[in-house]
Amino acid sequence: MSLEMMLVKCALFLIALTVSFASSGQVTFLIESLPDNHPEGDSIYIAGSFNGWNPADGDFLLQKGDQPYITLDGDAPIAFKFTRGSWATVEGNASGEKIENRSYSFTGLPDTVIVSIASWEDLSGTANPVSSTRASNVTTIDQFEIPQLNRSRRIWIYLPPDYTESDDRYPVIYMHDGQNVFDAASSFSGEWGVDEALNELYEQEGFTAMVVAVDNGGDKRIDEYAPWSNADYGGGEGVAYVDFLIKTLKPLIDDHYRTRPEAAHTAIVGSSLGGLISYYAGMKYPEVFGRVGAPSPAFWFNPEIFDFTDTVALHPKTRLYLSAGGAEEASTATNMTRIADQLVSRDFPKDQIHTAVHPDMQHNESYWQSIVAEMVRWLMDNSN
Repeated sequence: MSLEMMLVKCALFLIALTVSFASSGQVTFLIESLPDNHPEGDSIYIAGSFNGWNPADGDFLLQKGDQPYITLDGDAPIAFKFTRGSWATVEGNASGEKIENRSYSFTGLPDTVIVSIASWEDLSGTANPVSSTRASNVTTIDQFEIPQLNRSRRIWIYLPPDYTESDDRYPVIYMHDGQNVFDAASSFSGEWGVDEALNELYEQEGFTAMVVAVDNGGDKRIDEYAPWSNADYGGGEGVAYVDFLIKTLKPLIDDHYRTRPEAAHTAIVGSSLGGLISYYAGMKYPEVFGRVGAPSPAFWFNPEIFDFTDTVALHPKTRLYLSAGGAEEASTATNMTRIADQLVSRDFPKDQIHTAVHPDMQHNESYWQSIVAEMVRWLMDNSN
């Protein structure tokens, strides 16, 4: 090989290497200081928008040492917190109070971020000190059995402001990640403020709907919200979880409350992995869920969803709300558009699909809170 050819090949290699680093970055989070009462030997995890907010994900366990650390790859903004393996043991501020999500934007270059953890909520003496923000028309069932999964879970129930004063029947919206739907005190990454949003819609327009929200299962969240197993992260219990919603939870709600049980008056709504399982449930069982809301859907987690979309029997009266934030991972919007295009190519009515990319919005509760009223109003507009 000539010297000239070798130089050309070397130049091409360096260009390719540069492009590779520019397309995705790498960051190392280095824990510089821990609380004085940090339990020696306890593991530290990073949980965030990149792993379904799993607080005990073994793939995101920090390396132990005098300065624990972890290195992540990525190319989109992330939100995260540090935990000791559960949301009860999440980090807090210097007063032991809840903190906002940390955030980081990849630059395309290697980076190191020095982190100080001021406290752990469970060891501060003021764990979970945030005052409850849930409205008075939200109640809970603390232990609701899920026979399909041999587990129990807290259920939240929002009743319209006029529920006790009328004989009306109401549409029902089923939601996931119940901890984050109504109450800042129970949320692990912020709340949607669904109760405030619906109470305001009632005051302004007379709009009414019930909401039934199911807590996620912490380290079982990924398993329960994914219809198929992901080789890297788990999943695969989503089918049983949807079976619980359809065969156990919904019949009880319809029996005990004045609902409008028909599919046209029943929505299923969730974000991220909650969006994935909502889309799956709504398209698989259109005779149960006629309204589907899936902002920031994590379609990437189960690529099987694309073949599913090509083969599942479609119901032309299903309404589907899809959205993504412009500052999310680019694949979120790309996959959302791909799903919508697949449906339209199969003659699913285009006006039954809402798609939107909201500029500058990230993969977090602040984004979903900002669109919840618009989404619910669009989904349920013809069901009241």
